[in-house]
Amino acid sequence: MTKYSLETKISSVEHYMKGTSSFKDTANLFGVTLTALKTWVAQYKEQGTEGLTSRYTNYDIRFKMDVISYMND
Repeated sequence: MTKYSLETKISSVEHYMKGTSSFKDTANLFGVTLTALKTWVAQYKEQGTEGLTSRYTNYDIRFKMDVISYMND
């Protein structure tokens, strides 16, 4: 999956929300997938720009091992 910058997400969503372009035209203009744009618009409508930020977390190996140990016990 291609990762898009927050700037690209916001710009494409705001462009679509103006109502002058379709999903397909906006996706082509910004070089993003149609599915991604539809998801971003839905998230933007639900949560604003906070909905467009990455939710990926990166846990260190020690924490992961603690969780695995806990689950095994």
